[in-house]
Amino acid sequence: MNAKNSNPFAEMFKTFAEMRSNMSMDKETMLESHRKNMEALTEANKMAADVMQNMAKLQSQYIKKTFDDMNSMVKENMSANTNQHAWEKHAQRAKEQWNYAMEHGTKLTEAMSKHGNEFYSKMSKRVSDSLDDFKNATTRGASKTRH
Repeated sequence: MNAKNSNPFAEMFKTFAEMRSNMSMDKETMLESHRKNMEALTEANKMAADVMQNMAKLQSQYIKKTFDDMNSMVKENMSANTNQHAWEKHAQRAKEQWNYAMEHGTKLTEAMSKHGNEFYSKMSKRVSDSLDDFKNATTRGASKTRH
């Protein structure tokens, strides 16, 4: 096996290096594109932090309400006159708690979905714009070298 066959990527790297040395780029356009990429990443991180803060707030509200409801259920059951009455109230409260838990889960899911869709949309647009910037930078760079 000769040295050329020992690295299957050597030819690809050589071709890329030749292509890169022949390609002219408008550096200002590429720097502007990079700046926009950094802004997009900063915005994505801010969105993620906002989502986490919103989720923590919703979860905190849910936990507080759950404990308040449990405390209220215990007090009601202890003050009930008959066992039957206590079990009926308990069953009703358990049903209410279950419905509340399902609503809470739905709110969390909707919030995550909304923010996920916004994130995907913004990042998808930035990637598309970045590729356009790259194309324009190589076109502008080539036209500058011709003049």
